[in-house]
Amino acid sequence: MSDDAIKGAAGLGRGGFSLVELMVVIALVALVTLFAVPSVRTLVSAGRFTSDLAAMGGAIEQARAYAIGADTYVWLGLFEEDGAAPSAKPARPGVGRIVVSVVASRDGTKIYDAARPAPLNPDRLLQVNPLLRIAAHLTVYPDGTGTSSDQGKTFEARPAVSGSRIGDTLPAAPSATSFPYPLSGAPQYTFVKSLQFNPAGEMKINNDTAGFQPITEIGLKPAHGNAVDAASSDLAAVHVAGLTGAVRIYRR
Repeated sequence: MSDDAIKGAAGLGRGGFSLVELMVVIALVALVTLFAVPSVRTLVSAGRFTSDLAAMGGAIEQARAYAIGADTYVWLGLFEEDGAAPSAKPARPGVGRIVVSVVASRDGTKIYDAARPAPLNPDRLLQVNPLLRIAAHLTVYPDGTGTSSDQGKTFEARPAVSGSRIGDTLPAAPSATSFPYPLSGAPQYTFVKSLQFNPAGEMKINNDTAGFQPITEIGLKPAHGNAVDAASSDLAAVHVAGLTGAVRIYRR
């Protein structure tokens, strides 16, 4: 046999992988996949939370714009329910899914008497937007420092809010001016945490019995079903300016 033929036969003998080599490749692929899947899930979760925060901020801005445009009072309510179960009727408080409802006064008045606040009469309300549902948990964070050169630019250095917060434990008492969803028939939700916007676009927590606050903070954490990772570094605070209603989201 010629030298060229021998070299050709040797080349044919090396075609493909041996069983051992294939097993090594498969093991490496499995190992890479094992480490990659959690990273992909984290990216997907972060992306969804970003979208939810944008939706929340948009709903607040739309509520204020409606109050100014229609020269009326508007309330944006927040209700947290079990994120691992379908929405019940009536809904029960839980963890993991925040329901947002926006209603407005039909006649331009604030409906209630500030000296004797009472649940808003649903016959005098109109539903501004369909319900918004986001996968998140209301929470309360310590104040930002508000003192560094990065004030207003980072989560830690965000402005302090002097106790004006909406979270899982705040406000401590339910709003006296609650409102239902839907506005007719048996309610599925009763909103006892809300932002009120007057016709000038000024915002207060719940109603006029609350004193004016320059900034109100809504604390949020991402949720998966009804599970919230207490150790997660993915934190968000939605700031709403009392005078202008301007919305700013701080994220870590």
